[in-house]
Amino acid sequence: MAITRRNNHRNIYKMNTRHHHLAWIFWAVAFFVQFAQAQPQVRNIADIHIRDPYILPDAKTGTYYMYRSASVKNDKGESTGGVEAFKSKDLVNWEGPLRVFTVPEGNWITGDVWAPEVHHHNGKYYLFATLNSDIKWKKSQPGWVDYTFRGTQIFHSDSPEGPFQPFGSTPHTPMSRMALDGTLWVEDGVPYMIYCHEWVQIADGSMELVRLADDLSAPRGNSLTLFHASAAPWSTGSTHPAPLPTSFVTDGCFLYRTKTGKLLMIWSSFMDSEYAIGIAESVTGKVTGPWKQQETPLFNKNGGHGMIFKSFDGRLYITFHGPNSPSGSERAHIYELEDMGNTLALKKELSSREQDKTAPFWGKQEAYLINQTEKSFQLVNTLLRENPPSSSKPASARKAALQLLDGIFHDTRLDGSETVARFMESRVKGVLEDMRNPPETGMKIYKLYNDGFIVKTKSVTVAFDLYRGRSMGNSATLISDEMMQALVARCDIMFLSHNHPDHIDPEVVKMFTDRGKQVVAPANSLKENKQVTHIRSEQIIDREFEVDGGKLRVKILPGHQSELINNIHVVTTPEGLTFAQTGDQYSEEDLEWLLNVKTKIPALDVLLINCWANRMSDAIEGFGPKLVITGHENELGHTIDHRESYWASFMKLENIARPNCLMTWGETYWYKP
Repeated sequence: MAITRRNNHRNIYKMNTRHHHLAWIFWAVAFFVQFAQAQPQVRNIADIHIRDPYILPDAKTGTYYMYRSASVKNDKGESTGGVEAFKSKDLVNWEGPLRVFTVPEGNWITGDVWAPEVHHHNGKYYLFATLNSDIKWKKSQPGWVDYTFRGTQIFHSDSPEGPFQPFGSTPHTPMSRMALDGTLWVEDGVPYMIYCHEWVQIADGSMELVRLADDLSAPRGNSLTLFHASAAPWSTGSTHPAPLPTSFVTDGCFLYRTKTGKLLMIWSSFMDSEYAIGIAESVTGKVTGPWKQQETPLFNKNGGHGMIFKSFDGRLYITFHGPNSPSGSERAHIYELEDMGNTLALKKELSSREQDKTAPFWGKQEAYLINQTEKSFQLVNTLLRENPPSSSKPASARKAALQLLDGIFHDTRLDGSETVARFMESRVKGVLEDMRNPPETGMKIYKLYNDGFIVKTKSVTVAFDLYRGRSMGNSATLISDEMMQALVARCDIMFLSHNHPDHIDPEVVKMFTDRGKQVVAPANSLKENKQVTHIRSEQIIDREFEVDGGKLRVKILPGHQSELINNIHVVTTPEGLTFAQTGDQYSEEDLEWLLNVKTKIPALDVLLINCWANRMSDAIEGFGPKLVITGHENELGHTIDHRESYWASFMKLENIARPNCLMTWGETYWYKP
């Protein structure tokens, strides 16, 4: 939506003041924009986002090191996997992060690192890192997750702070296996690696054992299967549409010998859809097993991937991440652990504030405000997860979450901040994960930034107005190129409504055309791009577009805003589902013909309408959809008086008789006719 289109300009200062008061009145939270941290700083463990935490007590320095995955951009702008570390003396306050490892350029794969572990062995430090790629090496069943390269590789260093160097350029796990979460165990002087064979490849994930060379430089011999995830009575698995099998996850193995000599393995899977930690026991006391599963999990409240360590004063602890979802909310939790001889039991959690007596935000207003913002986003993610989009009247908690977002997004001090970008990243990750599972019936509707939508049926995936997003006066995008590339890869075609910069993103268009995917745009948009299909629609016209999943039948409606720049696309899929996206309509005089457009288009399942639409209720009745979803709220590229709030959309939709749904960035609605 162009910023200059409306002529009811207002006093920006007054609007800022009003919205700041709104945020304080409802939430007593203030926010700021300039977030840049050039130097490592001390953070409380509760404020560090981390999955798969691993803590190394380094006796040489009397320092605890906590490792996490952290990718970086290389000289070519490509994402490369890496690892960061935090340092602590008390397990509560952590200095960092400091980069200890970046995947070498010539490595077998260079994608994200998962589950980094650092072990001290024979005077050296060894990093066990699970490396990932998006390279598909085998065709998967329809509806199943892609088979991609994944494996654990070991690197070495003379310091827990790295840099860690490779032994070679290939993994220590077989390249023919999707393997992950390798860990070290030394028995009778012989080093072994225990790792997980991914459920994606074998459905029932397994724990595998392989002997290592004395210097850990390479595997020695073949792997031995220790057990499968389904062997644990608490591991309930995940069901998938027929004929796909039930899947059982194996994650996060770690071995520990008890005070009575029993050899235990903690590992993670899912219990009734919640991430959990269980315990396996070696019957012989040897790593080769056989292994039996203990009946009751150690922890079953949506947290997992644990490891065990002793503090410098001899206390036994376990750390793991939780909650497991939504993305972005994960934190390291540390519990004191009781060794009962034949099993393990959790004692109390080490309070993240227990030793924090110095009021870390005293005199640091900006740091405090960022901290509060991040906690607000965590609360929003929790409330939205517990109260997903629905065509029924929204729960109060859901309305509160969206109103909290209004308060955040109307505080210009937060524009362009990394905090908002991380929130967006966590939301888009959820979309990418859900898009792996196409609906068997109906269609899934994903709301992206601004007026961007993706509609996915069993056969096709259609995008509208995908835009990476920018804040006022800031060149950084809200959705990274890497994230957008992943979204584009999952789409078949994109329709663009009109030539405004917050609806047409030339870089996103290029991502589509570089992949040989169709982009349909108005005639006055991207004129120099010959790979784009240009249409000037001065009357209703019919077009057909062939995509991989079949044929799309599209009615293209004339534009508005007193000029023919805005195309409305009414799309019918091979399944016979019909949906429309309206782009922008904001004009007093050019909407009359829309008030009965349903007589000229197929029966409409879903209308994706701009929240700015003039006479919204009349326009909706003109289309006659079975469901209404609004878009374009909280466009951060607009001045503050021009950012339509979710609350304003709530008020409009309350007067709409037809089923409707208000969504925010990264949410999914599954429409089932």
